[in-house]
Amino acid sequence: MTAPVPATAPQGGGTAPQPARSPARRPGPARPGWVASAAASSAGGAVDEGAGVLLGLVVWLVTLAYIRDSWGGVRDLARAKFLNKGADGEELP
Repeated sequence: MTAPVPATAPQGGGTAPQPARSPARRPGPARPGWVASAAASSAGGAVDEGAGVLLGLVVWLVTLAYIRDSWGGVRDLARAKFLNKGADGEELP
């Protein structure tokens, strides 16, 4: 006696469809690696280093303004930097 075949099994002994495979990657054109990597790392490293220094300087200035005068000092610093106004709200020369 044989066991009954469930209704969800593929009919006709076929197999379930397989997902399409992507073609294998091929290496790009040959180029001297030391030229490209040296130029990219030195320029990128210098830019990243400078950006980090500037961000640290801004955070330091905001922190000092907060320590000295709480949120009023931070507001005055932002007003002077972005709106060109003094602590009293008047235009700076």
